[in-house]
Formats: sequence, structure tokens, C-alpha cells
Amino acid sequence: MRSVLIACLILISSNSFSQMISGEAKNEGRVVISEMPFVLAGTIDGWAKYELAIDRKGKVTSAQILETNLTRTSAKLQIRNYVMKMKFTEGTVYPRFHHGVVKITLVKSNDLPKQPEIIID
Repeated sequence: MRSVLIACLILISSNSFSQMISGEAKNEGRVVISEMPFVLAGTIDGWAKYELAIDRKGKVTSAQILETNLTRTSAKLQIRNYVMKMKFTEGTVYPRFHHGVVKITLVKSNDLPKQPEIIID
């Protein structure tokens, strides 16, 4: 059942604009050009909204957390590292730093690699 939910979430999030929530970047039609889903496999379920600063080349130069239901710092950093890799449409018509808010969802996955067991004889 969980795998069906994950597949549905990935299909829904395949539209790049679907999780761009607000900001100048959304208002001016700037879209994500990198093929990155807005749903990640993680160790817990949760979500986080980040405000991104995007330069004229489409690169994310900073990401600041705005809101989340996550309590683990490691999960917040996983999402931050992920959004820093996003690429947006380039253009000199955009301001030097464009701002936009994205929401990324973590879904607990049983398919994550397990920590190796340490056996002491």
C-alpha cells in the first residue's frame, strides 16, 4: 500500500510547477528545469518549505527553511541539500536574485540501505 502511495505522490509531483508555492519566481513564470521530484525517500515522514534565492543562471544560491513538521535536523538538512541542486530557467530578464518557496515531502521508505551490523566475537 505504501509503495502505491509513493508512486502516486511522485506522479502528482512530476509537474515542476506543482510544488512551487509562492514568490517572485512563481509569479513571473520561472520553472524548475531539472528533473527532480518533490517527494523524497527518507527515514521519516514529513515536509519542509524552503525559500530559495535563484540567480540569473538558474542556480539556487541559498535556501532558508520557512516552515516544517520535521524535528530531526538530519531530515531538514537532507531536504536543504536536495533543493540546493535544483536548476531553474535562465534569463537576464530576471532580477539578480529571484525568490521562490518550494515544498518538499519526505516519505518513509523501507528500501533505504540498512546500517551494517557490527558483530563482536
